[in-house]
Amino acid sequence: MDKYDLPQNVLSPKARRATDPPIAWLLRMPIDDPEIISLAAGFVDQQSLPAKEMADCARELLGGDENKASLQYGATPGFLPLREEVCRMLEKQGAGKNISPEEIMLTGGSQQLLHLITDVLISEGDIVLVEDPTYFVYMGTLQAAGARVMGVALDEKGIIPESLEEKLRSLQSSGALEKLKLVYLMTYFQNPTGTSLTWERKERVYEILSTYCDLGRRTFVIEDAAYKELRFEGEDIPYLKSLDTQNRAVALVGSFSKSFSPGLRVAFSWLPPQLLHHALRQKGNEDFGSSNFCQHLMHRAITAGRYSQHAEMLRVRYREKRDLMLRCISESFPSEVHALKPLGGMYVWATLPDGVDAGCDSRLFKEALSRKVLYVPGEFCYCPEPGVEKPTNNLRISFGMVTEENIADGVARLGEAVRYVLS
Repeated sequence: MDKYDLPQNVLSPKARRATDPPIAWLLRMPIDDPEIISLAAGFVDQQSLPAKEMADCARELLGGDENKASLQYGATPGFLPLREEVCRMLEKQGAGKNISPEEIMLTGGSQQLLHLITDVLISEGDIVLVEDPTYFVYMGTLQAAGARVMGVALDEKGIIPESLEEKLRSLQSSGALEKLKLVYLMTYFQNPTGTSLTWERKERVYEILSTYCDLGRRTFVIEDAAYKELRFEGEDIPYLKSLDTQNRAVALVGSFSKSFSPGLRVAFSWLPPQLLHHALRQKGNEDFGSSNFCQHLMHRAITAGRYSQHAEMLRVRYREKRDLMLRCISESFPSEVHALKPLGGMYVWATLPDGVDAGCDSRLFKEALSRKVLYVPGEFCYCPEPGVEKPTNNLRISFGMVTEENIADGVARLGEAVRYVLS
């Protein structure tokens, strides 16, 4: 008997359904072997983390007795002055008007937000629609909740409206539409493909959902905008949330992790009141408030102008790293490999010729590993659906944490592996 095993009747149904996220063992491999260059980890740029800015914020925050409040427990919804700053930020970005801090909730990272919304809405057998491919860590959360996850195709402009309408019609004709609880969309520089949903498609997607679904009562939309602040090219696009003018149907999820510091674990959400009420109940029973100190630090970083300065610096840095990675791909990869050019975020999505397997058990993955380089097999990012065949010829590579030297070296090694497999 394995030391971690428990009898199945001891574990809860949710625990029995939970599995290790695929990224866990990919992250362990470079730790076990430091010679491995990881193009897999979706971590932020290590060299530009705001250590000095945080030291300054902490000194200012703790400089007098009146500031000891940051070391005390906080409120379940989060530090009110930071929620007010989030309102101002979202209004400035055109998400909505007269946003109330009472509709904002702060959490320990956006993953907690996704977990809370899922716990509130999803029962075993409920349906969740996701972009296909999508953020594979959230698929693990949905799997543990017992959701029936169904994929909707996307292209370089984001989720395809016609594919969404076809899926909804199919659910309607089978009588399953009433089981649809969530539609999960990453609208900016999506993980893993780096694509963004265009404004025209946002309007069409919202129109389709409004036509087929009981939005705001039975079905909600999660707009995951974790990478929005990392736009380094092209025009800004309004939030999908801006179409939800009555704040009834769209749960907007944002984070300061990618644009400032993931170690702070501070994320925010603007939720419809009927959803927020239950999410706060759930959160209160889990932690009755995320880190108060970290929220005070984040508030100080914003009001002192350090956050905006850091985010602007990151946009320049990530653009340079993206350009370097794309140049190296062009030089090292065969011409048959197609790599999407992201306008923001941290990822490049590459597609190999049809019939070439990039999965974790593939010849390519083993060849790459023998050359001490890692990538995320694209197969992890497609939601498994019985009877539906999904592509295995994609791979995700990240320029977030890896240094410029290792981008060049790692892409060259990966290119060697690809050429070897295609030869």
